[in-house]
Amino acid sequence: MGSNPKESEDMDFRVGGLISRSNTFVDWAHGHLKDGDEIRIVVCEKAKVSKPKKSRTESERTKKKRKLEYLKRLAKELSYEIKPA
Repeated sequence: MGSNPKESEDMDFRVGGLISRSNTFVDWAHGHLKDGDEIRIVVCEKAKVSKPKKSRTESERTKKKRKLEYLKRLAKELSYEIKPA
């Protein structure tokens, strides 16, 4: 939280992942949190998992664009210059 008690920060949580062989992002749960909330996670191996509430497959074009944006942010952070090939 900020130093001013009237300031508020958004806090949220998300339980999800990536099925790498198909480039599919999955989400099982997400929500907003407030001061005092608790989250309990139990990790266990199951033969079958519950179906995700949301899923989306990332196209190769979108994947390339996301990687390029990440590379630009990282280059800026490290004071590197990217030169086109």
